[in-house]
Amino acid sequence: MKITVTSDKAHYDEFKSKFEVASKELTVLLENEAYLNKPINFLLKIICQKYGFDLRSYVTYEYETNKYSLITKLFDKKTSCNLEISTTTDINLKEAAIENAILLFDEKLPKKYVG
Repeated sequence: MKITVTSDKAHYDEFKSKFEVASKELTVLLENEAYLNKPINFLLKIICQKYGFDLRSYVTYEYETNKYSLITKLFDKKTSCNLEISTTTDINLKEAAIENAILLFDEKLPKKYVG
């Protein structure tokens, strides 16, 4: 698994703060009994709409290994910062996309901008 943060120094702190609050809120929603019967992608959509994130996954296929690479990106529309995670999988792609999105929100970003 590979994780990449793309940002500029001027916007990193704002992105990091917003991301950390969104991550905590997603955790609360996932643990809330009122949402137990809701699909996880519904909860991800709520968080992304609230915080102005665009969450997308795309797939590439590696012919040599017969495996898929799944790349999930979280883009912050206000700061233009993005967070990306990629995994190689041979499992159900929808499940892998949702798992990648959850892993993104579990990430702890560095305290300071690293250029």
